[in-house]
Amino acid sequence: MLEIKDNILKTEKVEWRKLEWLQNEKLKEFFVKSKDLLKESLKKNDYIDPLNVWQDETGKIWVLDGCHRQAALKECQEEGIKIPELLTANFINCGDRKHAAKLVLVYAAKYAQITDEGLYEFIETEGLKLDDLKTEIDLPEINFDDFEKDFYFDENEEEIDPGPELEITEELMESHNYLILYFDNEIDWQTAMEKFRIETVKTKDSTDTYLLKGKGRVLNGVDIMERLHD
Repeated sequence: MLEIKDNILKTEKVEWRKLEWLQNEKLKEFFVKSKDLLKESLKKNDYIDPLNVWQDETGKIWVLDGCHRQAALKECQEEGIKIPELLTANFINCGDRKHAAKLVLVYAAKYAQITDEGLYEFIETEGLKLDDLKTEIDLPEINFDDFEKDFYFDENEEEIDPGPELEITEELMESHNYLILYFDNEIDWQTAMEKFRIETVKTKDSTDTYLLKGKGRVLNGVDIMERLHD
């Protein structure tokens, strides 16, 4: 008969700074924004999620889950934040290194995702503050900017009028902004004319002198066309 066992051998304090990673540094990307969020979470919520570790036959202790927590803790300490010498860890029963390596991926796997609707309902039910969550928690599946617009936009708040849409004109206007493409061959130029509906424009001052007006940006037309072909 199939049996699900409790594979946590023990929970005890460890010298967390001395623990080594079983995974390589390239296995998971640790973006600066995510690291900053994790550090902020540790500062405000303390150490509440124990590291999961494996002790091999030589007595060496490896981190199976919590490598980035360990890295964030080290940076916090370097910033002058006081952290205990010993922190709690769960010791996991692994038959060998191969089994331990598999568990690294098990811990890294995500079996469920947070939904926008579910998050909103949870925040409202529990009286949480969205601003706190945005600065402490990394939820990759949630775009907090879009989330805030969808669920916290005040319908009574007056929307900013973006103003009338600028139409294509034969002359450049003071109010126009410009995207300037340059090309080194006629073929790409003709293709761009068709793709971007580029019109011939001109501008003159009162003395019939041609002027450059508005804000512009110059891009390499060849690069633009390569992207279009892709």
